Amino acid sequence: MREEITTPPRSARLPFQIRMSGISYCDGTYVIRRTASPITCMEYVIEGKGSVTENDETFTAQAGDIYLLHEGKDHYYFSDAQEPWTKIWMNLTGTAVEHLIYAYGLDRINHVRGLNLNEEFHRFYDTARTCVTAEEAADRCALIFHEILQKIADYLRTQTAEESSTARTIKGLIDAAPAYNITLEELSGQLYFSKTHLIRVFRAEYKVTPYEYILSRKLRLAKDLLTNTSLSVGEISAYLNFCDAHYFSNFFRERTGTTPREYRKGKKS
Repeated sequence: MREEITTPPRSARLPFQIRMSGISYCDGTYVIRRTASPITCMEYVIEGKGSVTENDETFTAQAGDIYLLHEGKDHYYFSDAQEPWTKIWMNLTGTAVEHLIYAYGLDRINHVRGLNLNEEFHRFYDTARTCVTAEEAADRCALIFHEILQKIADYLRTQTAEESSTARTIKGLIDAAPAYNITLEELSGQLYFSKTHLIRVFRAEYKVTPYEYILSRKLRLAKDLLTNTSLSVGEISAYLNFCDAHYFSNFFRERTGTTPREYRKGKKS
């Protein structure tokens, strides 16, 4: 593999320091591991994909993604062998680095999907490469770093609002479906999003998957039907679109600790 790396002048007395910045043209041998990392690392993926782990959280970073790995945490990342990364990056230290990250609410963020900051990262690298003194490097590069963090924070706020709206739309479609009989495939087809995306945004908003939400609604409706109608267990099972009454009874017992018939009997006693 090939790398273009710059190590601009730095001084321990400055609150913003660039350890290194560079462009990596990776292959299948590229692996980085840091335990309790002494640096903050931020990288923009130009091409390819790879796996990134910070502490116990693992994700795939691909073209157009940014990953932000924080000082003091364990970093482990490697490039995919078939679709290797080309990426541009910065390794930073100094009190101002994590303070800025915290100020923008990014201290718990390590992966930003689909935000094109290729120009900003190249501007940071080119600036770091041409600075003559530590003070110049700190002043000029800190401004670009600040700009990058601001754009990430703005992007995440917009994305969060959009995803929250999508999650509410999903919930509305589920609630409007007769007996909550709607599948993830049908939701995906109506909203033109992948199933993976629907699950992610719904869980982020409501802390459960759409499937779990559907089952919870069906359970509540089943309890209501058992209490307030004379429909048989088999009829309720069919109405709620379970494959058969036996499966419905097992589901009900797992969720409530009692069978549908026992539940109905208890409500009438």
